[in-house]
Amino acid sequence: MSSLEIYSDTKFVGTLADQRGRQLSIEFFVRIDNAGELHLRFESISEPGIAFELVAHNFGADDLTLYLHLMGTSDTGEFSSPDFYLTGKRSDGARSNPMLTLAGRCMSARITRKSERSELRPAAVAFYTNGFKTFTALRTENEHEKLRMFGHQFGEKHDPPTAGQVVLVSKLEVPSEGWFDGAVNSLRHVARVMSLALDVYIEPRVILEQYPDVDVFSVDAFGPSPQPHVAPFSFVQLPSIFEHAFAMTRDERSAFESYDLPIRWLVAPSHYDEARHIGAMTALEAILSRVSGGVLLGKAAFARLRRKLAAVINEEGLSDSLVDSMCRKLPELNRQALGDKLKIYLMEHDVRVDDFPMDVFGSIIPARNEVVHSGIGRDRHEDITPYMYVARALVTRMILRAANYRGPLRWPNGDGFTQVNL
Repeated sequence: MSSLEIYSDTKFVGTLADQRGRQLSIEFFVRIDNAGELHLRFESISEPGIAFELVAHNFGADDLTLYLHLMGTSDTGEFSSPDFYLTGKRSDGARSNPMLTLAGRCMSARITRKSERSELRPAAVAFYTNGFKTFTALRTENEHEKLRMFGHQFGEKHDPPTAGQVVLVSKLEVPSEGWFDGAVNSLRHVARVMSLALDVYIEPRVILEQYPDVDVFSVDAFGPSPQPHVAPFSFVQLPSIFEHAFAMTRDERSAFESYDLPIRWLVAPSHYDEARHIGAMTALEAILSRVSGGVLLGKAAFARLRRKLAAVINEEGLSDSLVDSMCRKLPELNRQALGDKLKIYLMEHDVRVDDFPMDVFGSIIPARNEVVHSGIGRDRHEDITPYMYVARALVTRMILRAANYRGPLRWPNGDGFTQVNL
């Protein structure tokens, strides 16, 4: 995978069709830059009647975005996008021969390119992703495959933005049936684990499947890559979690997929420590809600108790509105407290917490409640940062234990980092 553009500028001849089935013959150029962004450039169109009518219908004054189907062929392959949309237009030329130039973007696209090499190429799948930084390339392998991961977007402003790379290469001359689908799933799993490790949710912008005689590019639209806050792994610790992610069994990978939502909450970008704390605690609750029902009494038993409690409230002579309000709160009595669920989970899953300051660790839930209900921490929680650091570190460990990871990592303690081994 070179430092050149992912897909070099290539001319296609094809059609642009709208949702009514109207078609316009068109020539266009396609390239994918080194950051993984798809660029389209259109030749001017000399069919003013058809072109202007199609543009007028699909690019009206109300700015309604209608998806069009853009397709074409080149000397080396094909291009297709079912969700192209117009972003601009320009009229040129003499009145007797008006020309129209279009501009637009694709939400997704598929490109094929015939291989120009005569030698046999290994089967491979590459993810070109949003930015992350590993400092050096991470490498690992097993009997059948080699895995490589590298990113250097952050902190090197003299370099243009570049996509991160996660690449899986088969060692077999003829990979097994379904290898490419399995490879894509493997790379998604590794990206998910490393999102936790790097504190940036890693998603593919371009997926390249390398077959013996053809390359297939699948492109998805994307937003800017956020800066990480504080990654739980230093650069020198990354190989341990990277190798572990690749070595996880199929069953372990399948089970770990359910932690995708907590990871997204944990690494969601924010400029405020209060929001980071809420994100970490939301991730924590997402984990606990999956593994514990949190109900104290069975349905029938609690229904009996609820009727008795409602009768007691009614006997107090309160107003009807106050009675109704208090009775609506009764179902909460049958829900296990978040702190109790957390204690049970930590004991059952052997999550290490002995290196946390106990006064901070014991107050991450009250700190969360204050921020949720008042928008800011108060009194002992006025400085939310220590609680946020501990909450993020705790959720990170809960997810890593779910992945059966044992090894080094770190967490920020306010003055630096505390290094621990799980």
